[in-house]
Amino acid sequence: MPEESRGGLEPPLPSRRGQGGYFKVPLLVDASLPAFARRAPAAAREAFPKWRGLMEEFGVSAVKEPASPFPSPGALACMSGALFGDFAASFAALRSLELPEAVFLGGSATALAAAWLECGGRGAVASFGGAGGLPAIEELRLMLHVTGLSPLAGPSQALPGLRAAAEAITGERTPTLKPVSGRGIFAVESGIHADGLLKDPELYEPYPPGLVGGRRLLGAGLHSGRKSLALKCDLLGLPRWPALLGRLLPLARSLALRLERGLTDRELAALHGKALASLIREEAPSGTAPSPAPGRPATEGGALASGAPGRRLCHGRA
Repeated sequence: MPEESRGGLEPPLPSRRGQGGYFKVPLLVDASLPAFARRAPAAAREAFPKWRGLMEEFGVSAVKEPASPFPSPGALACMSGALFGDFAASFAALRSLELPEAVFLGGSATALAAAWLECGGRGAVASFGGAGGLPAIEELRLMLHVTGLSPLAGPSQALPGLRAAAEAITGERTPTLKPVSGRGIFAVESGIHADGLLKDPELYEPYPPGLVGGRRLLGAGLHSGRKSLALKCDLLGLPRWPALLGRLLPLARSLALRLERGLTDRELAALHGKALASLIREEAPSGTAPSPAPGRPATEGGALASGAPGRRLCHGRA
């Protein structure tokens, strides 16, 4: 919003972009392994060489060793609760100290660290998945990319590698819908969202899935509509004339409701066979059953990819 149109509102926060004296490229300091080492020191030490390489590929060059103090001395620990209120003034005070690292802990740590970096902060300490109460480094890294402060070089498998390493160290699986690092964040189920992705991916995606080693998944389940089910059949190479989709849709929704999850490709294919057999049995005596025609198989690198079990992610029907 232009400053002159803000009425009597407070002045806008200073922005890093175009401001003299601000650090052009903010520094992310990864403290994941020191956080992991508090619970699994041996596994964290063993993972360090590979972890450092993956972080560098992900555009994070400052990686703390597992034995590093947590948080590091000399870093200013800014508890999140202290910044609720006039956080712009707090950020200005922090910038004047020219600290190499700022540490935000606890609730809203990632949001506050993102605001700090956007407003000219030199750097911030973070960890994968927010381990130890720190900001989530993968979310901050993508924030820097989306805002143009520090773009990623291109598609990479670094993030899946980091996720697998973190899971191996901690013994905990990354939540499916965890922002940036979750396996299912690019999954859609409802027809309106699938149709929108085909027309313009940026309607729903702030960055391409390949940038973080992900891919779009079109699921089938409770919220599927005719459009999304037709697309899914195309991807699986299954026939999908209107009468067949009319039989398949209630079967898919019913099974998804009973299982309380989206359907796998195998489950959907089995239901498809059941619906097709039912349609042929009913129409065969009159000779009106259409001959099964193959669907349109997905091409390599298509807009939507078939694959893993879907989840009930998007509401609405097409």
